[in-house]
Amino acid sequence: TAKPEPALLPIAAAGLAAVVGGWAFARRQRRLPDPLLDFSIFRNRAFLAGVLAAGFSLFAIAGIQLITTQRFQLVEGFTPLRAGLLVAAVALGALPTAMAGGATLHRVGLLPIIAGGLALSTVGSALILLTFDTSMGLLITGLLITGAGLGAAMSVASSAIMGNVPARRAGMASSVEEVS
Repeated sequence: TAKPEPALLPIAAAGLAAVVGGWAFARRQRRLPDPLLDFSIFRNRAFLAGVLAAGFSLFAIAGIQLITTQRFQLVEGFTPLRAGLLVAAVALGALPTAMAGGATLHRVGLLPIIAGGLALSTVGSALILLTFDTSMGLLITGLLITGAGLGAAMSVASSAIMGNVPARRAGMASSVEEVS
């Protein structure tokens, strides 16, 4: 019989513990008269879209920054400072679109800005993927485009999260926004 990979067991145990812990937390919160997290707020489609968009955006940006920083340091031989400054292109791209997203939200609406931002970040990510080993200039352009898309999506996602709950649930929504 094949033996499982040694590292697989602790990972599987941690995953199982997370699922059981999440289930126990949700069960307990549903029974409390004043829960820390009222799961009914997730029934609001705009709120849920904001949470999903913010979560996706943060995972995407973390992955891109981790991989590109490692490439810049290990493949190109850049110092950590130089690699960090190059990866800051994501933030540079996000700045104007985050402000523009917030400014146009009430005229355009949540869905077009979030969907457009995620689509733009997908184009930027594809450019990063296609030029990862070939062109530093196109790679940085991809980082800028990805940042531009994520900036718009994340700023509007925050508005969707905070603006679609009752005032008495604002603290709850804020904590959800912080972890998504």
